[in-house]
Formats: sequence, structure tokens, C-alpha cells
Amino acid sequence: MTPWMISPNSVVRSCWDSLACIFVIYECIMIPLAFFDFGESAFLDVVGWIVRIFWSVDFPLSCFTGYALPGEMVEMRPKKVFPHYAKTWMSLDVSMLCVDWAEVIIGGGGMGSLNAARMGKTVKSLRMIRMMRLWRLLNVNRLPESVKVLIHHYFQSEVSRIVLDICKILLFLVWINHVLACCWYGIADSMTLEDGSWLQKERFQDQEFAFLYMTCFHWSLTQFAGSTDVYPVSVYERTFAVCALVFCFIISASIVSSITTSMTRLSIARSKETTKLAALKEYLREHHISSRTALRVQRNAQYALEEQKRHTPEEDIELLAFLSEPLRVELRYEISMPALRRHGFFQTLDQENPAVARQMCYKALGSMMIHKAEILFVQGVEQVNQMYLFTDGKLSYFRDSSVGIHTKASSQRTNIVRKKDKITIGQW
Repeated sequence: MTPWMISPNSVVRSCWDSLACIFVIYECIMIPLAFFDFGESAFLDVVGWIVRIFWSVDFPLSCFTGYALPGEMVEMRPKKVFPHYAKTWMSLDVSMLCVDWAEVIIGGGGMGSLNAARMGKTVKSLRMIRMMRLWRLLNVNRLPESVKVLIHHYFQSEVSRIVLDICKILLFLVWINHVLACCWYGIADSMTLEDGSWLQKERFQDQEFAFLYMTCFHWSLTQFAGSTDVYPVSVYERTFAVCALVFCFIISASIVSSITTSMTRLSIARSKETTKLAALKEYLREHHISSRTALRVQRNAQYALEEQKRHTPEEDIELLAFLSEPLRVELRYEISMPALRRHGFFQTLDQENPAVARQMCYKALGSMMIHKAEILFVQGVEQVNQMYLFTDGKLSYFRDSSVGIHTKASSQRTNIVRKKDKITIGQW
């Protein structure tokens, strides 16, 4: 690997992509607000220069950053990386950098220099091109690994992922209205007295930024539904209003379709759980199970459903069936081996014969989760044909004179890696 090449999975690149996410969000909010004349702001000037320098440095870094190939490989050869970047995002990055530095040449100075006398309406409009960085960020999946890990940790169940999708749709809708509102103000502010504008009406004169922004945001919302007392006056405003109405019609149809699909998925996910619990209750009632045992069974079943939401069973992942067997072996090894290494024998086995350790994880291991106060095994009742490796939670041993020694879970969640029946997996 060439020393100056950067891996897309490296810590340096992950930290850089984290900053890129922050700056993209900042620009998506502040660039449309450039149509409002805030005057001079030292803070916005400094932040503007930081953002501009960041994207200027990001361009050469992108030239030296490898890219992921199908599978687990990463392309790090310069003769492959440079042409790949040139054919994908280089032209877009160069055009946005040209807009960044054109502001300096014309006299913009920084992100906070929003004075129309210095910038001109044309440069303010050209700034909107810079928001295409958001499109690139989403397309190349440059979310940092830390963000991906947090999303994977807190949104594991199907219901939580559906809710997350709905929240993303709503945030996108709010951002679209933010952009339309700022553009609506920018067009009105650029009109002369001869052209006329809704902004030139007496009740909008000398109003604060918050009032004008909320008025424009209200107008943008009415393009989707509702009504407002702000109407276009000039031909330019009416042309923009017509284009915005057509655009909002298309976007609203897409958003309504996406939300409807998500709500349908959410309803199906919840109905499946309700149907399973109802079937279990009917089964217990038909067999005249005692109230105490029925309560334990239902409680354990509800816990199992909750855990299934957070930890999707492997058999429910249909795409895993299409993976090659060596890749499935490696996947099962990374899932199970951390728990096995706590036992000295398995740790030594992994060091001395990793191939056998991988086959053991693939063929001889299973996992189970038990609810609090559930009995795991009873001495003398069950045949000993497997072993348990405790991974999470607490276990308690107690003696019942009529039966023997019990082992039960004493915490809300107990995870156990279970060694299955004896099978032959190689030479030991």
C-alpha cells in the first residue's frame, strides 16, 4: 500500500468525515439564510473561513482516499483511486470550491458577510450550489463509523428503524420548507419599487428577522397544504410560486407515499406481535394452565419478543443465506468467539488452531436468552449433553430439597452461549 494513501476506514478519515457532517449541516441551514441581510458578523466570518478552508483541504484528501470494493476489499492503488474519483465526484467538488473562492474574489470574505452591497444577489444565489454537498454526503455514505455504531446500537428493532425513517422524512420536509422560505424572501428582497413585492407592503416594513422568517416559512408550508395572507405581486414572485407549487406537489406525493409505507410496516410489525401473544394466551387457556405458570410463560414470551426486536435472529436475515460458507464461518466466529475466549481452553484453542475454533463457532454453538427468575437447569432432571457459557446478566444457584439444585437468572437480561450436542468438527 502506498504510504500517502488514506484508508476510508481509518481513524483519521472517520474524524474528518465527522467534521464534514457537521459542516454540511451548518451550510444547509446557513446558506439559505444568506438571503436575509444580517449585516457584519465576526463570528460568521470566522466560521465561514473555517468551512471554506476545510473543503479546500478535503479536495486533495479525497484524491488520496481509497474506496471500498464489492466484498471486504478496499482499493488503495493511486492509479485506480485517482481515475475513480475523477469519474465520480471531482467535477462537483471543483465547482463548489470555485463558488467558495469566488465569494472571496468578488468581496464576500466569509460565510457571515451577508451584506448585499458587498456580495450582490448573484453570488448569494450561487451559494445554493454548495448545498449539493449534502447530496454527495448521502450518496457516498460518508457517515462516520461512530454515528453508524450509535444508530446500530439504539435502532436495532424493526419498529425503531421504522420510526427513525419517519423522523428522517419529517426532517427532510422541514429543511425543504426552510430552503423555499429563504428563497421566497430572497426574490422579494431583490425586487425594485417599480416591480413591486409583497415585502414592500407597509406591514412588513421594519420587521425583525424572526417575524419575516416565520412569515416566509408559513408561506412555504402552504405550498403543501393550507392558506396564507402573503401573495406574489411581481411576475418573478408569481413564477417562483408556480414552480414551488409544482415542486411541492411532487415532493408531497413522494413523502406521503413513504410515510404511508412506513406506517403500514409499523402496523404490520405490531400486529404480528399482538397475534403471537393472543395465540399463546389461547393455547394456555385451552390447556387449562394454572395462573402462576401461565403468567411466567407470558412474561418470558414478552421478554423474548422484546429481545428479538433488539437482536434479530440469524434465521430471519434472508440475505445471510446467499453468503458463501467461508464468509458465514467468519461471521459466526466474530459473533461467538469473544464469549468463548473467557474460558482458558477455548482461548488456547483459538491461538493454537484458529481453523478448528472457527468451525466450532460455526457448527457447535447456539445462543439463548432467559428472563429474570427463569430456571436454566435442574440437577438430576435433565441429561447433561451441552454446556453453557454465561455472557451477560446474573445467575443464582439455590437448593430445593424436593428436587435438587436449581440455577435461575437473577437479572432482567441474561445472555448465554450454548454449546450444542457433540459433533465432529476436526482433529482436537
